[in-house]
Order: sequence, then C-alpha cells, then structure tokens
Amino acid sequence: MLTRKEFLFTALGFLLGAAKKKNPFIITVNGTIPANQLGTTLIHEHFLVDFIGANKISFDRWNREEVIHKVLPYLLEVKALGVKSIFDCTPAYLGRDVQLLMMLAEKSGVQLITNTGYYGAVKNKYLPAWAFKESPKQIAARWIEEYKRD
Repeated sequence: MLTRKEFLFTALGFLLGAAKKKNPFIITVNGTIPANQLGTTLIHEHFLVDFIGANKISFDRWNREEVIHKVLPYLLEVKALGVKSIFDCTPAYLGRDVQLLMMLAEKSGVQLITNTGYYGAVKNKYLPAWAFKESPKQIAARWIEEYKRD
C-alpha cells in the first residue's frame, strides 16, 4: 500500500516519463489531446459528489441540467482566469457522471479529465459488492472496460 506522498511522487514520475515520449497524450472526457495542450490545470476537483453509498447511488439522484446551471459559472470563471484543464477526481459509486462531465466540458470549453477506481472510506460504504469478491486482475479488467465504454 502506497502512502499519499509515495503515490503522488509515483504519479509525477509517470507524467514526467510520459512527457519524454514522442507523442504523449491526455484522455479527456471528450477525446484525446496532445499532452502539451493541457495548459494551466486544476489537478483535484469534484463537480458533484453523492455520499448515499454504493448500494443506493444512481444517476437519477441528481438532475444534470440543475448541476450544469450551478457548476458552469465557476468553470467559466476559472477559464477566464487562464485554467484550460481540470481533473475531476470523483470516483465511481460516489457520483462520477461521465455524461455530465462531457456536457460541462462542451458548454465551458474547459478540458475535463476523469478517473476510474473506488473510494473505500466510511467502513467501505462507497465500494460495490464485487470489490470484495473479485481479484485485482478482475477489477483491473472492469476498470479497463469502463475506460473504453465511457
């Protein structure tokens, strides 16, 4: 298990290593961009979080248009201040909504990047049942499929 500090340094090393490759790229919610087009970036934000728990969460718990109405002014404000990209770090089963992120990116012109994975806080309230039954390899395959689908 990596500490937060070890994880951040590992991630930084990965990003720096990727920057040395011939054609490094970033996968945003609306497609792939060259890494050198990332620009000024906010690296850990959340546009919507729902703490109901993995066994109760669903996309009908929020209205996307209402969320856009609330969040879009802030996106436009940071864009006017020079922010070009934002990483939304909301995990699955805690409110990550890729369709919502795609709509926000299109309406704001800000490049949004999301993640995959789970959040195991509060006695694992936000973990789906299979997270306890599947092997790391099975969970990794699940996340790869999620990336391809979303």
